[in-house]
Amino acid sequence: MASPDFDRTTFSAAAHLAPKNAAHFLTVVEGVEPERSVRLGAEALILGREGSRPFHLPDPEISRSHCELKLVGESLRVRDLGSTNGTYIDGERVEGERELPVASLLQIGKHTLRHELLSPEEVARHEQLSGELERARRYIEDLIPLPWSDGPVRVDWCLVPTARLGGDCLGYHALADGRIAIYLLDVCGHGVGSALHSASALNMLRRSTLPACDFGAPEIVLQRLNETFAMEDHGGMYFTLWYGVLDPRSGELRYSSAGHPPALVLEPSGAIVARLRCPNPPIGVLAGKRFTAAATQLERGQRLFVFSDGVYELGAAGSGGDGIAALEALLSSLGDSPLAEPRRLYDRARVAVGGELGDDYTLLVLSRERT
Repeated sequence: MASPDFDRTTFSAAAHLAPKNAAHFLTVVEGVEPERSVRLGAEALILGREGSRPFHLPDPEISRSHCELKLVGESLRVRDLGSTNGTYIDGERVEGERELPVASLLQIGKHTLRHELLSPEEVARHEQLSGELERARRYIEDLIPLPWSDGPVRVDWCLVPTARLGGDCLGYHALADGRIAIYLLDVCGHGVGSALHSASALNMLRRSTLPACDFGAPEIVLQRLNETFAMEDHGGMYFTLWYGVLDPRSGELRYSSAGHPPALVLEPSGAIVARLRCPNPPIGVLAGKRFTAAATQLERGQRLFVFSDGVYELGAAGSGGDGIAALEALLSSLGDSPLAEPRRLYDRARVAVGGELGDDYTLLVLSRERT
């Protein structure tokens, strides 16, 4: 990799007077989760994309164990651990071991982090904010229904955000006429703004509160969402969506999608029988857009896979970057074995990319059981 583009950030290594009883922190300035921070102590901290790290950074340009930081007295020392793309302090590559002064910037991969000294009052505010983010994460998790493990229609899912708060959400529930609504959405970006946008849209779907909306008609649902979540009214944010309505008795599945990857229908053998997608733009992008829908048949024994683009990494690393083709090949090879369960597929994805994925991973699997 070429030397990183340091024009994005203004670097400053000015001397800072330490507040009394100050604590050392490392804070993300640029990257997947801006403002995320970790307190530094006597124990060395290893930065990398390996998920077992206390402060892992899901970035394909970061090595699994990239660099080590350690406080020696009041000096924060940085040591590169033989990373592929290097470790930089204020634009200069670290050779051997170097000090990271207060207010200086550390860059690894696409992430930039700042060394900060915080007073006890600032530490208290930081801990309060961290607690609020954790409560927000739990709130969003609680919006998602539990898997359906019994009955004629069964649903399982796996959702793993890249950051503490991600932009993916999913849901499913019975409509008044007995049909089942299924939906998965992916808001652009990560962090608090994306998560709140996602939760707002999810609540409108699960509570059926979109005005003048027939929730059994996917094209109407997308149209009403597009009117409600216009980009210019929501800080430039948009989202992709797959929405379907299944009749559990007949197997008729009406669906629509908005800039979202195609859902896949598989036979128990693993053969792919349908790719379900409509040529609509993402929600919020084009005002006044009329959305289209389509219909298919979900036979007994078949399974429906709905996913976000983070699932492409399931095998893209070894397929020339064609994530959809890699996913289809993998699902076809697994058939209806337990290895095709959502969580096991996520574990396999992590192995494929050698660590954490670079995007939120969200997969919903619905099956219409044989009688």
